Amino acid sequence: MFHIVTELLALPRCTGCGAPGPEWCDACALVLPDVQWHRIDDDLLLCSAFAFTGPIRQTIVDWKERQHRAARERVERWFAAGLLPLLERRPELLCVPIPSAPANDRLRGARMLHEVLRAVGAPYSDALESTRERKDQAGLTRDARARNVQDALRWTGDTNRPLLLVDDVVTSGATMRAAARSLTVCGAHVWAAFGLARRGQLTSVAPRRQGLPLFTNGKEVHHER
Repeated sequence: MFHIVTELLALPRCTGCGAPGPEWCDACALVLPDVQWHRIDDDLLLCSAFAFTGPIRQTIVDWKERQHRAARERVERWFAAGLLPLLERRPELLCVPIPSAPANDRLRGARMLHEVLRAVGAPYSDALESTRERKDQAGLTRDARARNVQDALRWTGDTNRPLLLVDDVVTSGATMRAAARSLTVCGAHVWAAFGLARRGQLTSVAPRRQGLPLFTNGKEVHHER
């Protein structure tokens, strides 16, 4: 019996849903970018490519917390599908990845978001730095998230190029708002923010009315959602 259980556990499984079979099953392979725009501050809009559910959620967790190779490759493809069309439309933008809590970087042994942006060929700067230790935002309330990142980031980079804040998962937008404040205090211009996946309640805006591009599966579309 133990031998049978061991064999079952060793079977290949889908990265997204965990079903036995290929690392990316047919059902999960049908998940395409669902690009939406949100207002997370008076002067800050967020573009998100997916909802943080199902195979998207599982793959991001496997990438960040377990450093699974297949999950990392899938996340890179999703960033390419959601972020690169936006950069093609606005080539002057410089991506600014949101730094993780320093303790998380030490635990994971890498600045994982920076590595993904480098892998997909997105222009980015690593000049947004943490000024102190802070808790992981996961599991904190909205108010606690805001307190956790208050005065926790510092910009030491270029102020002459429009910037696009980038993160993997956006919940309340507190980290994005704190990052935007630290940039604008230094005289930098934040054009918008991009999050690979969105979770929680975010205020949606109509892209067309804001003069913003909307992409589906890597192609620009001209209708509102």
